[in-house]
Amino acid sequence: MKRSFAYPYGVWMAVFIIAPILLVVLYAFQSADGGFTLSNFSCLPIFGRSFWLA
Repeated sequence: MKRSFAYPYGVWMAVFIIAPILLVVLYAFQSADGGFTLSNFSCLPIFGRSFWLA
C-alpha cells in the first residue's frame, strides 16, 4: 500500500527533473543543423570553470 504513494512522485520527477536535464545534455551536443558535435566544448577554459563552479 505504501509503495503506491511513490508513483506520483516518480512521474513528477521524471517529467520535471530528468526530462529537462536530458534535453540540456541533448542540446549541448547538437550543432546548429542538428548533428552531433563536440565543438560546443572547444573553449575548454570557460567550460572547465563553469563545470568547477557548478
